[in-house]
Amino acid sequence: MDGNGEISVDSLPYNLPYIIITGQQENGVPTVLQAAVNNNKKTKYDISEALYVDRSNPAMNFRLVGGCISLQGTSSLAYPTKNYRLYIKNANKEAGQIYLGCDAQGIGGVLQADAKYSFRAATSDQKQAAPVDCWCFKADYAESSSSHNTGMAKMVHRVLKSAGELTPVQKHVSGDYPYDVRTTVDGFPCMLFYRNTVDDMPQFLGKFNFNNDKSTEAVFGFLDIPGYHDQQWVADRFGGQNPTECWEFLNNDYEMGMFLDDDFDALDEDGTPHWLKVFEARFPDDDDINAQYEAGTRKPENLMRVVKWVKSTQNDGAKFKAELPDYFDVDYLCDYYMFTEIFGCVDQRVKNMMMAFWYDPDKAKMLAYMIFYDNDTILGVRNDGRLKYNWDLDNDTVDTELTTPEKTVYAYAGHDSVLWKNLREQFPDELGAAYKRLRARMTNELVFNIFDDEQSGKFCERIYNIDALNKYVTPKTKGVEVNQNGQVSTVTYSYLEAMQGSRKAHRHWWLTKPFRVV
Repeated sequence: MDGNGEISVDSLPYNLPYIIITGQQENGVPTVLQAAVNNNKKTKYDISEALYVDRSNPAMNFRLVGGCISLQGTSSLAYPTKNYRLYIKNANKEAGQIYLGCDAQGIGGVLQADAKYSFRAATSDQKQAAPVDCWCFKADYAESSSSHNTGMAKMVHRVLKSAGELTPVQKHVSGDYPYDVRTTVDGFPCMLFYRNTVDDMPQFLGKFNFNNDKSTEAVFGFLDIPGYHDQQWVADRFGGQNPTECWEFLNNDYEMGMFLDDDFDALDEDGTPHWLKVFEARFPDDDDINAQYEAGTRKPENLMRVVKWVKSTQNDGAKFKAELPDYFDVDYLCDYYMFTEIFGCVDQRVKNMMMAFWYDPDKAKMLAYMIFYDNDTILGVRNDGRLKYNWDLDNDTVDTELTTPEKTVYAYAGHDSVLWKNLREQFPDELGAAYKRLRARMTNELVFNIFDDEQSGKFCERIYNIDALNKYVTPKTKGVEVNQNGQVSTVTYSYLEAMQGSRKAHRHWWLTKPFRVV
């Protein structure tokens, strides 16, 4: 800490990277803060520069001259501290200049001919991160330890890869392709600072995670993966068009998200197809295609096929059991479900779930794969950031606090999902095999190394304390500025129950009682 009791870049632990975002709006407010005040994720704000420093590995340092930022997330916009996207291109899509290997003052470095950056070097057990031009800095506001979201994503990737549970693109990627192909984000703890100009002292905003952004398609194997997307079957079966798709489940409240509704013709009052309230295209996220969806002139064929089939099995378990392999990779689906059981992922059986479609050339089928995303609400945390669920919760655990005489609310969202109900009833042996397959590789040592050592342990208690004051206490006691309908006013936020520090003791207690045997 500096002489004013603030966290400074010079006082940080040697192995804790940081980024300084420099930029000022016309009103004199730092760009990072003005973006939060405006609270509109569609707006991109040009910045002067971004300086990333990793003193433990200076070769990874970079200075970006130009570029822009925007807010990221949907529910997170309700929090006083926001998530940020950092783009190498500015708001006009003009690429900035990125210098790799500069020093901690941004001096030196090699100008990259291709304006992209790979944020993780290759290791003995993991390939280099794919170079991209956009990243996400996650504030982890709803989960104060900063271990759940990124830690769980890394856990899933490593365990599935170790178990040989791979998507078709991961199976068929060319052996000489030098980059990691994932389904979940990668990332690591990072401190975020801001300033108006390069001559100003960097100001601490908070502890964050430096993550892949979900829009970077190559990271997740959605396009241009040699050994898969360049094969002859792409031309023979799909006319040369990439068939890969990915859809995000947007809301827990609509029946279609639980496969209880399959009407893709229904319209809302504004004439927009109702299904667009349930699903959003993650890939391809194409403006022309999305406009056709909104106009009702195009239907999501792969998505519609799966939703209609699952709905058709609502009262026909035998059909579900016989035909599931024609629609899903069964083992992969069981793996996903068992992860949600083991770690108490209460908000990832509808909302915060991604469903990707890849063609499996070995089976000559277009199959669906569930993908983990936004893993804050695990290990007893409810989707409002409050610690509410015991280690022994299961699919039928009732949330007595939220339940009313008119409606029973279960801890796990998607309690009545046709997909998960049928999977539990028709594939108990396969689910048991999935548990054994995952647990054989998911040792306590691995779990706590990821959650503790790689994630929460990177931040000392002083950082947790200052971060808690900035994110939770000050917004409650003093409030923060928010632009509401063109008027900037001070708004207070009450999220003190989400202020839980590193949560290490609770995490160990929750997971070893006895490691969620299910």
